[in-house]
Amino acid sequence: MVEFSDIVRYAIVLEERAYNFYFEAALNTDEPNVKNLFINLARQEKVHKSRLETMEVLPFEGQICGLNYFKLKDDFRHMDETGVQRYFSIINFAMEKELEAARDYLRLSKEQVPPEVKKICFELANEEKCHYNLLKSEFDRLSTI
Repeated sequence: MVEFSDIVRYAIVLEERAYNFYFEAALNTDEPNVKNLFINLARQEKVHKSRLETMEVLPFEGQICGLNYFKLKDDFRHMDETGVQRYFSIINFAMEKELEAARDYLRLSKEQVPPEVKKICFELANEEKCHYNLLKSEFDRLSTI
């Protein structure tokens, strides 16, 4: 079974990767609206990481259903390494990752964990959905140019 603390620690790593991805994407973007969107999302991912770090110190003894909600794979890192510059590719990749994160946090919020953990996970799921919507709006806007 997967320990709750392992899931939280790995979620923290994923939020850090997301921050790095958006920060790097902002540096490699010339279009002002896209650059501002990536900077804003990077800041929000830092906030998510901080909120998850508070979960690490919450008392909880137990295991989570044997499911690894936060899949151990390269996630955001491979985009940094390829240096993809095309806005559509970057935004599309980010949209996929935001939906994955929203689903993972929502599943975790339904586990037998303390109420404050459920609340944080549910809020993070909703925030990831908002990230997706922001990215989708920008994708749609760029599609009309």
